Amino acid sequence: MSAHPWPSLWQIAEDKLVRYLLDIDHPVGGAKAKFFLGFGFSPAESEAFASALAAHPWLNAQGRLITPPIGLPRLTFEGPLMAPDGRSPRVRTVWELTPDDTARFLTAYPCR
Repeated sequence: MSAHPWPSLWQIAEDKLVRYLLDIDHPVGGAKAKFFLGFGFSPAESEAFASALAAHPWLNAQGRLITPPIGLPRLTFEGPLMAPDGRSPRVRTVWELTPDDTARFLTAYPCR
């Protein structure tokens, strides 16, 4: 990873999980929901999904820092995500770095 320090706080909003990444009817997140539900993640147990996502940067510590021309910098991590069914699909997680040294979860999706 770049010279950017490791964030001191990592935040994942439950709404992002339940109403987006695990919502089969979401117009944008529906395909992602099919993927994650297929590995045993569930809206009823969103804390298990949050735990797996929170562990993802540590399992795949070779993150990449992206500094867009507008907006806050982002960290991305690619690699296995520990799923409830015992499998480890390869995914990318994206985190926004805030000025207060927090990494805020933005999204996750399958790697191709």
